[in-house]
Amino acid sequence: MNLSLDEAQQILVDTFADFFARECPSSLVRETEAEGFSPELWSRLIELGAPGMGLPMAVGGIDSGMLELGLVSVACGRVLAPLPFVEVVSASRVLAGRPEGTSLLPKVVSGSERLSLVLESRARNEAEKTLVPAGRVVDHAIGFQDDALVLWFFGRHREFLRHRPPTWAEGLTLFGI
Repeated sequence: MNLSLDEAQQILVDTFADFFARECPSSLVRETEAEGFSPELWSRLIELGAPGMGLPMAVGGIDSGMLELGLVSVACGRVLAPLPFVEVVSASRVLAGRPEGTSLLPKVVSGSERLSLVLESRARNEAEKTLVPAGRVVDHAIGFQDDALVLWFFGRHREFLRHRPPTWAEGLTLFGI
């Protein structure tokens, strides 16, 4: 069994390795440590089409597979890039699998909206915690509660949500599964 990268995959690895070597020096990682996010670096990553890599072409994505997403994720991790790449592509793929979620996906591809996943979906009251990776820098988060996929809109409550994680009561049920 040959597990080598094909030519296109190697070009992808080289492209993102060069990009991060050029655009994400360790000084940037240190400067953005408090927020864990660099808007300027995110803008440059958008120019490469990275947020839409795993999304269908019908919504403006590139329709890359999981291997390609993993290769870019490794490149991000190798330099500790202050970006929500993994969070955005993971949440986007969940929404891409649901017809009701596709209205948000073109905004993800353009970079005007960022998504994450709610990893702890059992929070039902104020005392329980909800884990949202990159929750400080995304616009929306999705997660499952019972038989529904729930979407939080963070934009207008950004300061409020920085200090207290969202609860399911603050979510909006998008659709049942």
